[in-house]
Amino acid sequence: TCRETTARLRRAMDQWQPSRMQLLNYRRDGQTCWIDLKVAPMADTNGWYTHWVSVQRDVSDRVAHEQMLASEALSLAERLNAGVPMG
Repeated sequence: TCRETTARLRRAMDQWQPSRMQLLNYRRDGQTCWIDLKVAPMADTNGWYTHWVSVQRDVSDRVAHEQMLASEALSLAERLNAGVPMG
């Protein structure tokens, strides 16, 4: 869930640990999109963490494809369990 993802990110940031996750976000036009988010702490020359760098990439197409494959696999398994002949 969104709360769990946010909590996981917050724990990583509290410990200055890099983190990577996939989460649902919103585009400027208000439509939802899935993003792959990478967050990493950055240190100065003395080794003190001073700021964060993050990169996000839209992975909506990949997520939709994975969901379609999972749905097809479930449908196939249900048909096989019901004894529906294949072919």
